[in-house]
Amino acid sequence: MGKKTAKALGLGFIWRLRLKLWAEGDKLRAEGNKLWAEAILEAHGNIKLEWLYRERADGYACKLETGEVFEPDAKG
Repeated sequence: MGKKTAKALGLGFIWRLRLKLWAEGDKLRAEGNKLWAEAILEAHGNIKLEWLYRERADGYACKLETGEVFEPDAKG
């Protein structure tokens, strides 16, 4: 049997894979946001939501019209 040689991955292939993974991540994030909003609607009815960026956690807090705030998990 012949020797198998390792093939180098091209930059174009790697970039397309990266873009595909980003798109899948965006889709999952959108589905999570939809589930969150549906849960808020079920629990509180039609109220205003405000998303606040938290630099320390590199994420968003959700502030409800009721004054309740849901903070993102701290990184680290």
